[in-house]
Amino acid sequence: MYIGIDLGGSHVSVGLIDNNYKIIEKLEENLSEEEKITIETSIVNKINANIEKILKIRNISLEEIKQIGIACPRNNT
Repeated sequence: MYIGIDLGGSHVSVGLIDNNYKIIEKLEENLSEEEKITIETSIVNKINANIEKILKIRNISLEEIKQIGIACPRNNT
């Protein structure tokens, strides 16, 4: 099992991927304007909370996760 994390400008998505590289569970949350002020803390909190939720939904332990990947936008300014 794998965890994939997508960091967008206004959202955080966390997905659980099986050993055949198919998404089997996904949670996505938008960042509020208030959360964008403290974006680093907000992102970390959302990632942690959503990983915990997905593991609980699927009854999987963190030890079963082989890798975690993160994708994020590039700032061209």
